[in-house]
Amino acid sequence: RPLKGKSDLSRLFSGDELKHPQANIVPFERVKSHQYNLRPFYYMEDIIDSDRQLLELSDLIEEKEDIVDPTEEPDKEFKLCSVSQDWIFLSDTIIWAEFTQKYKRIHAGDLVYNPHRINIGSIWIVPEHLDGGLVSKIYPVFSSITDIPNYYILKLLKQKRYQDIIMNYSLDSARANLPLNELKRIKIPELTKEEIEQIKKLYKKINRREDYGR
Repeated sequence: RPLKGKSDLSRLFSGDELKHPQANIVPFERVKSHQYNLRPFYYMEDIIDSDRQLLELSDLIEEKEDIVDPTEEPDKEFKLCSVSQDWIFLSDTIIWAEFTQKYKRIHAGDLVYNPHRINIGSIWIVPEHLDGGLVSKIYPVFSSITDIPNYYILKLLKQKRYQDIIMNYSLDSARANLPLNELKRIKIPELTKEEIEQIKKLYKKINRREDYGR
């Protein structure tokens, strides 16, 4: 049945309506060399519309892998933490005998996320009272290595537009699975020095007042 006006298909190939194309021609040899991977955003980017210069997270962040084997510290009690879309929280306190695997240690100020639920905002900054806690090894942990504050990165990645990008970059279609190397592809707007200082002051103010819900 014919539709009036321009269809979604025509918009895919129209350079007049979209600032960034939503379709791309990929040589067969490239698809073949990548085991016939047909995930669209493996071959193209999803970039926000912005008048500012965009910075790729791969240039701004660094993974933190502090692997812990609790059996090596038999007299210590460990805080086991989880991340939801609402908070990062203490899910259990256990001793070494209850551990069957290795974990990642998190530190105050780190960014940590659940790779299967980050598309709905399950990413947070580690608060002071969970410093030294543990999370599952599947949780990516990272931190800014530039002047760009972790709090700025956090607030962007929890926005609806960025959650759409996260879903597009996820490796599974039925359930999100975003490894850190895919998250690093995301591009965010550059900040001025004044904006960076304002964000840092705001973060300190929020952290002091709320103390992350303690």
